Amino acid sequence: MFLIINFNHFTNIRKKTISTIVSILFINTILLILYYNFFLVKKIDKEIINLNNEYQTNLNKISASIEDKNYKDVYNSLDELSTNYDAFITLYDRNNSIVYTNNKNYKTIYQISKLVTIDNEEYMLTYSSNSDTKVSSVRVVRDLLFFQGILWIVVTIIGLIFANSELLSPILKLQTDMKNYKYGILPKRRKVKTNLDMLQHTFAGVVEDLENEKSKQSRIIASISHDIKTPLTSIMGYAGLLKSDKLNDNTKKEYINKIYNKSIVMKELVEEFDDYLSCNIKGTLRMEEVYVKDLLEELKKDYLDELKEKNIKLVIKSSSSNSKILIDKAKIKRVFSNIITNSIKHNTDNNLVITIYALNKGDEVLFTISDNGKGVDSSELEKIFEPLYTTDPSRKIPGLGLSICKEIIELHNGKIYAKNNNNGLDICFTLKRGNYD
Repeated sequence: MFLIINFNHFTNIRKKTISTIVSILFINTILLILYYNFFLVKKIDKEIINLNNEYQTNLNKISASIEDKNYKDVYNSLDELSTNYDAFITLYDRNNSIVYTNNKNYKTIYQISKLVTIDNEEYMLTYSSNSDTKVSSVRVVRDLLFFQGILWIVVTIIGLIFANSELLSPILKLQTDMKNYKYGILPKRRKVKTNLDMLQHTFAGVVEDLENEKSKQSRIIASISHDIKTPLTSIMGYAGLLKSDKLNDNTKKEYINKIYNKSIVMKELVEEFDDYLSCNIKGTLRMEEVYVKDLLEELKKDYLDELKEKNIKLVIKSSSSNSKILIDKAKIKRVFSNIITNSIKHNTDNNLVITIYALNKGDEVLFTISDNGKGVDSSELEKIFEPLYTTDPSRKIPGLGLSICKEIIELHNGKIYAKNNNNGLDICFTLKRGNYD
């Protein structure tokens, strides 16, 4: 079994985080623009109107106070009025020269003007106030900063809620599951709401697969141990009997043959187990390009004469001879060998016919090994590929042959399945077809 972590979950989280930040900045900008255009500007306009009315009233009072005075008294009056009204007052003559001012920097943000007559001469009187900072840029910036501060408080709260639900909480749950698994507590699949939940879901699935694999391997080891003990006990028994000096040569020969036969059984069992283990190691594949017709020709040479001696007919039919497949030929030939051997063991009929079909099916080649034997009960069709499973209750050695076939085909990214035909059993498997046939 291979542990696969989908790093797309992390990529999705990163993309989602970046998109969220961009969305927040965009929404923040829009809200600031809306706040300025539909609230702050109206507020400033209203304050300007109020300020203008206030300035106009004060300017009228000041102009009325100085128009009835002579030129010499005007200076003293303006000093007094500027203090009373907390104002900046400037008086210009016809040449636009400053006659009087109490504004030392000559810079005001907002001011109004009015023509006045003093000693039959016209002058321009300007008025501005120390309080005109009410509509200054400082006020605008301050209001914007205040609104921005409120906005960021709201955004921060929303961000913390998002981070907790999308990142922190799922990570803590995953961490807890991993810690619990260390102490033998299996994680349970949770409802998938976020990408990190999907990661936890994947972890729970991996743990389930690991536990199933451990259980399967434990059953295999226990069964192998049991099946080795049986012939080993017999070997030890016969070996003990051979120590006796009272045995005649025929009896000794009989016991030696039985020891040899029992050792063959043990050897076959261990070899089958070794094959099963080796098929779980993907690195053992030695891939090569093979024409289907060449593979079938080799199978014909390997089995035709052997099966003929056993009175078994071998038939090969192909409509994909020119197709090319990328395979570990030795292992794929082992698949054919295991299936053919399995068919022979379970069918003792003298008229047994084994047929191998090869058919192009999309981007795959479908191989079918068919016999006219007894078939398998429909409830057992999926179970026959499980390790140690056998439909023959009298068989002493557990079945690993079809399980090995399943491992090999899946290593080739193919599929294998069984189905009953009218007269027997079909074992079907697929292999990827090249683009060059």
